[in-house]
Amino acid sequence: MSVLLVGTWDGPVLTITESHTVKDGEETAIDAILDGRDVWAYEFLVDGHAQAVQRAYDQEVGPDLEGDLVDDVAGFEPTR
Repeated sequence: MSVLLVGTWDGPVLTITESHTVKDGEETAIDAILDGRDVWAYEFLVDGHAQAVQRAYDQEVGPDLEGDLVDDVAGFEPTR
């Protein structure tokens, strides 16, 4: 299984607005969830939401970049 995070960028802030558990690489399910919306979305091959949010922070915002990540789904605070 993997976790699909969906969110939006507002300036330097990535806000996670949805989290879905999907089968690894299940493009049909991912396409149905996204339904053509213009949003940031990324599938992480991890076991849970918190791990996916941490990976999103590390890959998209990171401690070396100017920005932040807000998890509106579960309020998880990534390690900075």
